[in-house]
Amino acid sequence: MPGIFSFVENISILQAILLVVGMILLIIEAFIPSFGVVGIIGIVLLLLSIFLTAKTFLEGVIMFLILLVIAVILLFIVIRIATKSRLSKKLINTDTFSEEQGYLGVQDMSAKIGLKGKAVTILRPAGKAVFDGEILDVVTKGEFVEEGKEVTIEQVEGNRIVVKEIKESV
Repeated sequence: MPGIFSFVENISILQAILLVVGMILLIIEAFIPSFGVVGIIGIVLLLLSIFLTAKTFLEGVIMFLILLVIAVILLFIVIRIATKSRLSKKLINTDTFSEEQGYLGVQDMSAKIGLKGKAVTILRPAGKAVFDGEILDVVTKGEFVEEGKEVTIEQVEGNRIVVKEIKESV
């Protein structure tokens, strides 16, 4: 069988074993991360099998491209099987946490805008302030506010509460 696929005649048992073990190690690396050790060993075994089998550089490149296509196809098949199996249904959490079920991610504090309180700690610019008996983590827009000074909630962004010191007019 002369031509670009003549390397098939040169494959011995050793090269075939290196090839198969290298592919298996690459598939294992895809599912069980090991800091790349198993994957690197798999790649080295694949390259070694190509080096031992190919007579010319062109044959080596052709073998590498064929192995790359085979590896991608095998990986696609394994991932497809893994996502459709019963094991994946046990490993993947499909529960959703919604407000209707009583789960809240971030409490809506926008209703507290304009509320007046007192700094419990020094705000430089972050600290704590008390509003209607509730101690909240607050920040200023860069100003320092002494402990005990009156503050008002100026802005709420998610769980970030921005306050401003109430300056007493004379």
